[in-house]
Amino acid sequence: MLFYTVGQAQVFLSMWYVGMAIGLWYGLCSWARRKLEAGFFLSLAVDIAFSLGAAILTGAALWHVNYLDLRLYALLGVLCGCLLYALSLGPLLRWSLRGVCRLVRTVKDWFSRRKLVQKILK
Repeated sequence: MLFYTVGQAQVFLSMWYVGMAIGLWYGLCSWARRKLEAGFFLSLAVDIAFSLGAAILTGAALWHVNYLDLRLYALLGVLCGCLLYALSLGPLLRWSLRGVCRLVRTVKDWFSRRKLVQKILK
């Protein structure tokens, strides 16, 4: 039993990264749902795509890291990674992308007001 605890830290950290990837996948799926202004069936399709993607990521990581040996510490690693992304990296990424989009929109508006650009684009 003692020898089985040797690789648990590596499995936990690997699954932690998978949880962060699942959090990023969730952010992309929610962004797609907002941009598509999804109705019921499109929301259902995006939810199914998210679920399949999360299951594939978790299964592939479990297969690669732990030889499909499903243990509680591996699932807790995924949960901790998702929570870390949701509480720290997710809002930071949304905030920075919102700032970049605002900057691009400002530059585009500035260029569109220039007479030279208006003459070129006519």
